[in-house]
Amino acid sequence: MELQEYISRAFPEGLSYNDTAQLCLRLYCTSDGVPSELPARCTKNNLPEVFSRLARNGFVKPCNDEYRCTRHAGAPAATCIYRDGF
Repeated sequence: MELQEYISRAFPEGLSYNDTAQLCLRLYCTSDGVPSELPARCTKNNLPEVFSRLARNGFVKPCNDEYRCTRHAGAPAATCIYRDGF
């Protein structure tokens, strides 16, 4: 199973911007609760690609908090999403 498929199945209705950023960070920091074949895919190079594809496919729900949606305000939390041009 691919990471993008796993995330899409786990959250079929998508996630908010903030929840998506937190999920990306969590997957980078720990593999607790993730199927055994996926932690090797939770790298600093792969996570941005996966989350960018998810965002382009409509997984990330629109952010309703302008401050948290800027590249500057949530930069550490949103690095996964922004690296590939979300």
